Amino acid sequence: MYAYLDYRAFLRDLLPEHSHRELAQRGGFDAGLVSKVVNGSRNISPAMAERFAKAFDLEGRPARFFCLLVLYNQARLPSERKKRLADLLAYGKNRISPITRLQHKYYTHWYHVAIRELINCGGWNGNDYKALAERLTPAISTREAKEAVEVLLELDMVRRDDKGQLHLVDPLISSGYEGQPLGVNEFISQGLQLAQEALDRFTPEERNLSALTLSISESSRSEIVRRLRQFRREILELVEHDPQPSRVYELNMQLFPLSKDNADA
Repeated sequence: MYAYLDYRAFLRDLLPEHSHRELAQRGGFDAGLVSKVVNGSRNISPAMAERFAKAFDLEGRPARFFCLLVLYNQARLPSERKKRLADLLAYGKNRISPITRLQHKYYTHWYHVAIRELINCGGWNGNDYKALAERLTPAISTREAKEAVEVLLELDMVRRDDKGQLHLVDPLISSGYEGQPLGVNEFISQGLQLAQEALDRFTPEERNLSALTLSISESSRSEIVRRLRQFRREILELVEHDPQPSRVYELNMQLFPLSKDNADA
């Protein structure tokens, strides 16, 4: 629950458990307000946030966390957003650290992300950049490997210990669902290219690639997105408790339209 940084995403994941009419009755507001808030066409005040918490059966710490989310998302001054973010992370004991816009360099090259995960796998002495570069598939240059480590150190994503070994600062990080930092779109594009190359680079036993083409309603699309987000959190939970990672994998998930909506035709 405390991995959210966007109160609309928080509400979207709770929506399937409640009807709009039920929510309106509990919160004492118009049923249409729920949809407007979730789709981003309406904001809610701190006082209204308390009513939404009541409507969604949130009490105690979950209710206070939701109200903090609203304050964070609607803070206008950078100093206020920074303070609210610190409150969220401290209050929720969030295990997934968010990527800030100042860390956009992390996503400019796919191998920055891959090398961070390779460091988590261990087996590198922290100095042989040629060996590090050759561990990636496809391999990169020694210069690129060294620059990637320098970026990770600059962004305080990894640190050296007294023996010169590198270690992750945070076990899990995320760009979040909303307001993604600069470079994320480029990173996703590079991931799609790597997936295409993986068809020939790896055997079917080493990879798992599949695709679905679906005709669905807007409500089904929203439910699929919710389940994908839930699945992503479950994957991160699994990875967090992996006792001995040994190889870096790329998992891409995409859902995009291939046609116009009937209403637009």
